[in-house]
Amino acid sequence: MSKLYDLHSYLLREAKRQSQPELGDDVLPNLWILTPTLSAQILEGLGAKLELDKWGEGVYLLSPTLKTGIIVIHQLPQTPATLWVRLLGKGRVQARAIQEVAALPVEHPYRNNALDLLGNLKVILEARETIEPEEQELIMQLSPLYLEKLQAAQQVGEQLGEVRHAQAQTVRLLNRRVGDVSTEILARVNVLPLERLDDLLDAALDFANLSDLIAWLDLNE
Repeated sequence: MSKLYDLHSYLLREAKRQSQPELGDDVLPNLWILTPTLSAQILEGLGAKLELDKWGEGVYLLSPTLKTGIIVIHQLPQTPATLWVRLLGKGRVQARAIQEVAALPVEHPYRNNALDLLGNLKVILEARETIEPEEQELIMQLSPLYLEKLQAAQQVGEQLGEVRHAQAQTVRLLNRRVGDVSTEILARVNVLPLERLDDLLDAALDFANLSDLIAWLDLNE
């Protein structure tokens, strides 16, 4: 919290130095404290209050003057909106959040982003000289997801390699059949998916001039 007040002081000084209007309280930033757990006794001692209508369970606010909120991760509801924060929890809360990530559809953007972050977490934990039992359990839980991410990346790399090879073959053949292909036409060829590149490769054997290529692209893009 002292860092928050130092930041407020800095912003107020900068506004004054640049002859800007004094910053109002609604402009100054708030502090959010994230913690895996926190006892009711400490929350009561801090005067932290729930605002269920606005924030829901697990989110406590201190006095408005303090401009500070506390997110108690293990109290958050198990919803997609809280998934990212629950990944920062511990024990069963974190384990459940990881299971939710694994259950997301393969194409879901949350899933891919979370797998990247969880893979980094696994590497960091394994690099420690001393690994706590709870961390070892987490590593075991992350290992299948990490392997899945590596396999997916390898598959994407292989597919990209096939596309690049097909593009090179197609361009070489086109240059032989219709002469040097312009940059504009080449751009149209290079955005074709792999199956369309195969079709173009076959069709190019019958091309007599550039007009044949342009006509084919107009029909098949």
